[in-house]
Amino acid sequence: MPDANSPVASFDQQFEASLAWQKDVLAPGANALAEATYVNSTDAKNSADTAAESAEGADSARDEAVAAAITALNAPGTLATSTTTMTIAQGEPSFQIEAGKDLRAGMFVTIGAPGGQVMYGRIQFYDNATGDIEVFVTYTEGAGTYSQWTVAVSGPPARIPRNKLYYYGGA
Repeated sequence: MPDANSPVASFDQQFEASLAWQKDVLAPGANALAEATYVNSTDAKNSADTAAESAEGADSARDEAVAAAITALNAPGTLATSTTTMTIAQGEPSFQIEAGKDLRAGMFVTIGAPGGQVMYGRIQFYDNATGDIEVFVTYTEGAGTYSQWTVAVSGPPARIPRNKLYYYGGA
């Protein structure tokens, strides 16, 4: 910038140099900065749009997986009932369910009574023809003796100690 106290000739020369610098350096630099800012903001918006679409896809996939899991758990082949009178306790209860279920030794099941009392364990034995079943129960919630039970394939509850998850009464 020219100095206001400079002589006129010097002032004019400094003013012309300042204008040239603004035209040749400042304006192109400011334009380049604005262009870079625009490109970056456009890229950020496109990335945000892509992330939002991915999140929506992930939500849909999660919802489909949950629905499939619920369908599988409630499928006629993996859901059974029993009217055998049993007391909630750890151990190896033997009882009767419907024959022809898609159950196998080693599967983890939840055995529930009305009111939220449950036993968790692994199937030791299931006779597909008779419905006889034996479960190695490693964890219980609640107490009492009941004669209405629902048996469902499940995963182990998180609070069962890990060393009890893999033992189901066998060797």
